Amino acid sequence: MRTLIEGIIDPEDIKSLKLLRQALPLHNFTEIAEEIPSFARLVEYLDTYLPEKPIWRKPSYFRICSRSMAFEKHYDGVMLDGKTKNHMPWCRYSVISDLSKGYRGGSLRLYNPKEVFKKSLYCSALVFSSAADNEPQLHSRDKHDGKRSALLMFLATKNSES
Repeated sequence: MRTLIEGIIDPEDIKSLKLLRQALPLHNFTEIAEEIPSFARLVEYLDTYLPEKPIWRKPSYFRICSRSMAFEKHYDGVMLDGKTKNHMPWCRYSVISDLSKGYRGGSLRLYNPKEVFKKSLYCSALVFSSAADNEPQLHSRDKHDGKRSALLMFLATKNSES
């Protein structure tokens, strides 16, 4: 499963999102949704859209990522073989939203089926399945030059707990 939610992040909320603690996993979805309207809109959309009910607390988390290095091919909730558990076996869905637009490179590549996102994730969010049993999406991110920030979410669901 893969879907692009265009324009879900209001450009006026980008500064507030970028001010969230960098690189640290945060679990306070509800608190941030009360403070940042675009975050609330995204959480509400995911609550309605995803085929499984997300858990808006630990182990689910979000973070702001600004690393410029490439991310090699990987799945978020399973090892590269697509079956073996990894360090986040609870992760059923992932979300990526770019909060910057003035960088070069940094394309997001998905492989099953192939699709490349360059600048199209600014103020939008890509949602995709991540677990071994829900068609996990193999993906990578190219190295980029310039400042880039992204909102990343890794979501457990009620199915993760059973």
